[in-house]
Amino acid sequence: MAVVVNKKLQRRLLRRNTRFSFLDGMWFNVMMGATIPYMGVYMLRLGGTKGMVGGITSLPPFVSLLSVLLAASLVERYVPRLPLINKLNFTYRSLFLVVALIPLLPAEIRPTALLLMWGLIYIPWSMASVAWTPMMSTIVPEEERGRFFGNRNTAGGLVALVSTFIAGQVLERVPFLTAFSGVFFVSFIAVMVSQYYVMKQREPIEIIPGDPPAPISFQGRIKRVFSHREKGKLFAFYCAGILIFHFGLSFGWPLYPVRQVEELGLSNGVIGLLSTVGSAAALFGHFFGGRIIQRWGYFRLLLVTTLGSVISPLIWTFFSSPWMLAVANIFGQIFSAGYFLCQFSIVMEIAPEEHLSDYTVLNSATANLAAALGPLAGTAVVQTIGVGTSVGFVLSSAIMFLGVAMITRMLKVEKMQRMAVPAAEALSTESMVESL
Repeated sequence: MAVVVNKKLQRRLLRRNTRFSFLDGMWFNVMMGATIPYMGVYMLRLGGTKGMVGGITSLPPFVSLLSVLLAASLVERYVPRLPLINKLNFTYRSLFLVVALIPLLPAEIRPTALLLMWGLIYIPWSMASVAWTPMMSTIVPEEERGRFFGNRNTAGGLVALVSTFIAGQVLERVPFLTAFSGVFFVSFIAVMVSQYYVMKQREPIEIIPGDPPAPISFQGRIKRVFSHREKGKLFAFYCAGILIFHFGLSFGWPLYPVRQVEELGLSNGVIGLLSTVGSAAALFGHFFGGRIIQRWGYFRLLLVTTLGSVISPLIWTFFSSPWMLAVANIFGQIFSAGYFLCQFSIVMEIAPEEHLSDYTVLNSATANLAAALGPLAGTAVVQTIGVGTSVGFVLSSAIMFLGVAMITRMLKVEKMQRMAVPAAEALSTESMVESL
């Protein structure tokens, strides 16, 4: 059995799929804007410890890491992939309604319940993401992916911006437990509307009958990826750079709510305003990132965005004024938006089409491993060693810079491979002429 993209059908369905994919992303970002920026704050307000703040940040990527490894063989067996995505989406999106009921539990178990439920949500969520990436590679033509995902993320980011601001105002004006339940109930409604638009998308593929591919172990998949003659070395440097950089980036994640709530004593309104400013800045990162990809390519933009991301934690280190923290969020979110756009999409640029799911799994596993370990390390520095968040932010920037150095090495490999292609073609042409 082989799967090929029907290019004519792809073009004919592109407008329809683009519309429904954008609507799916916009409704999904209602939830993202109202929940993700405040998870550390939610945990603290429910009575959680600093360790639990680190846990709410690190548990989801750790769960995702294990889930994507299990998803590798599962995704390959489902063609088309949309039915699998629908099943997984319904599973995890239903759990947002359960989270909304946490305030009904006894106060002493609410933080633990939030931690466990948030981790549970990420099992089917991450598995759906592994299937979604190959599906989108068939929906969107290769030459339009940068602009497509840039525009999609911009539209979703605009919704997330409004959602973050409204959630901040609700948290400021409404009693916390009521606000918490309201935010997650609205999030449940939003992700279910999003799922409606997911179901309306169509995969422009043709299935050619034949014998199914022989099953291959996960170790075999890893070997197949990194032993590839053209892509193996490039992808190895990419994974090493992402592992180090993403570890440094996530190292600082649990430090921000501690800095905001416990060290600076900022109100919910100010915290919400800072998140809103950051979300607004991310719009520029998504919008212009997609267009810059069309000109520069993924690799150069990845270098610029990772290098720029080093700045934000340093501002949080040396300044306490909300205005300067807003500047830090602007820098951080512009570059982070560009980075995540590259980190998600670059695998479609590197991977051979027939093994895209393997590269997607390893890309996701690398980022999730770093995102799982980084917050734990950041929390340990502040809580166990007993230093302030300032030291943690400096370490975050330093580790990210090491990742940038590895990404620079990846660019050199990519440039050498790019230059080798014309040389090989010229040699082949010369040989043909001589044979004539």
